[in-house]
Amino acid sequence: MILLPSDVVPVADLVAGVCEYLDVAHMRAYPFATGITGWDRLESMWRAYRPTTVFVAPGVALQFTRLLAQRGQLDDLSSSVDRLMLLGEVNTAPFRTRLGTWWNAEAYDASYGSTETGTLAAACAHGRQHLLPAATYFELATPRESSRCTTGPGTTGGGSSSLPSTPTPGPC
Repeated sequence: MILLPSDVVPVADLVAGVCEYLDVAHMRAYPFATGITGWDRLESMWRAYRPTTVFVAPGVALQFTRLLAQRGQLDDLSSSVDRLMLLGEVNTAPFRTRLGTWWNAEAYDASYGSTETGTLAAACAHGRQHLLPAATYFELATPRESSRCTTGPGTTGGGSSSLPSTPTPGPC
């Protein structure tokens, strides 16, 4: 289940593309987008399809959790969920712990970056965020305004650095 605030979200396209490549069934739901998927429809879809992994923005997860708890449906609808993959918005370890407890699932900090413009970093198996250099281009201003600093192999801005990263100036 891909559950994000709007239908204008490249990260949803990325997750859907990976699911299609892996031949994994997936659904998209946008409860804040008028006329697409409201909360009632989302709840009925959840009952019918029983998702096990949910890619969700932290704010949407919090709102849906609150709604299901108010309706007395959280225990039932959370029973199929094993993983909550948080993406788009900043979230903290205590938030992930609390959300995971409410859903009786593991909550992961899956990616960072604007849901509208795309993912800047993704989490590794150790729970750290890493820049995605193939998907991100940085141009840093220097005292000589016409110069550019680059990142790449051998600089701290390459693919193996953890956020926050301070790229080492390249040829300027």
